Amino acid sequence: MSAETDIAAIDDSGANTAAEVRTALTSVLARADDGTGRGAVSVYLTSDQTGITTAAAISWDAAEWENNGDFWSSGTNPTRLTIPAGEGGIYACAGAVSIVNGADGNELICWVSVSGTPVRYFARMDVYSADKGIFPYATDLDLSASDYVEVFVQSTSDAVDVRSGAAWSYCSLRRVG
Repeated sequence: MSAETDIAAIDDSGANTAAEVRTALTSVLARADDGTGRGAVSVYLTSDQTGITTAAAISWDAAEWENNGDFWSSGTNPTRLTIPAGEGGIYACAGAVSIVNGADGNELICWVSVSGTPVRYFARMDVYSADKGIFPYATDLDLSASDYVEVFVQSTSDAVDVRSGAAWSYCSLRRVG
């Protein structure tokens, strides 16, 4: 099965479970691993990040796994996945943001940023229900040592919450070249 097939299995109806979305994105990253032990990290939320209205980087609070470098710290800049010295290259970046709460009529915007510059928008939608759903993303990024990746969320009016849990809101990076 190809990465495109895996991602295509995630439909726009919102009927996919968080586990189905996570399985599809994890399979994309698994195929990206060339077996060389290159740098990789996956972080997630253990408690909801609440009350987001203005642009806010998700403050990750747990690492599911991390190898070959110090990509993330819960104490220093927990919003950032930073590329360590000697680990520059092409990275597969994948994950999901799950939004809950908020009011009808909000416009929700989510994006991936590299060193403070937005590079990939993956959600921009009007909100029409109390349980907003899960927004998966997958992209390749050309990163240098000391570059950092952040995931941002913004609601245009009423506050929204980012749902916690490794299957709901997470970000993974794996060096592929």
